[in-house]
Amino acid sequence: MITLLFVFAGQVTAQNQYNFRDDQSRISTAQGRIRERIIREQGAVNSRVTFNNDSRVDPEGYNRVHVRGTGSFYRGQSRNGRDFTYDALYDTRNGNIQNLNYQFYDGPGGPGRNPEGVPPGRDDRWGRGWGGNRPNGTARYSGALVNFGTNKCLDISDYGNSSDGTRIQQWSCAGQPNQVFDLISVGRNEYAVYNRQTRKVFDIPDNQAYQDGAELQQYGWSGRANQRFRMVQSGGGGFRLVNVASGKCLDVEGQNGGDGAKIHQWDCGGQRSQVFRIR
Repeated sequence: MITLLFVFAGQVTAQNQYNFRDDQSRISTAQGRIRERIIREQGAVNSRVTFNNDSRVDPEGYNRVHVRGTGSFYRGQSRNGRDFTYDALYDTRNGNIQNLNYQFYDGPGGPGRNPEGVPPGRDDRWGRGWGGNRPNGTARYSGALVNFGTNKCLDISDYGNSSDGTRIQQWSCAGQPNQVFDLISVGRNEYAVYNRQTRKVFDIPDNQAYQDGAELQQYGWSGRANQRFRMVQSGGGGFRLVNVASGKCLDVEGQNGGDGAKIHQWDCGGQRSQVFRIR
């Protein structure tokens, strides 16, 4: 009997160690993905991400666990970190990470709590907020938006002028920051199209929101329907960007193949000038 109890106790100890190792592996995997995403989205050279010793793993239904914790992001050589929380859903069957999210505690200027209750991803009148003008959501897709008809890229004009109202045009693809966009999920299968260089999103002007020919511009994120788009698949790896307010598609005016051609909204049709791919 004593021998059997000893063996049983040894098995329990081994099982507990095994589960602990599993949890540590899940935490490490989630933290690695969080680190990659923060550095990619914040766009800082020589930046670093550290994690605190408060990570935990909680069961979440069948074959899934939540990994949660906190950490700090340091931009470049700065010693002033931005504190954040993170949350990831881990599939124990295949090791895949789902629903990866993080949220900064502080405003763009440095450490500290969210000033005056400004919502995540939105600015108050002084330009403060948890994420500046970045919408609060997950970047599902990132890259250049290439038009099927012209094989040219959507481009923020004036070399990426950060002013509100700067027009969006098409231009020969060059891999420049003013041609790289994040499609950020903002719920209900809708997306904000965000540029990291200017910290602005695609916007159809309010006073033309329902008109054919309304020109696409960039503007600070407000969350209104004229800044939200649906991705409608069109075959061949392409998709249309349909504005939520108007139900119209982004379109290269007149199917013009030249640099500087205007991007506007128009009734959705079968023309290739309304189809894009991510590169």
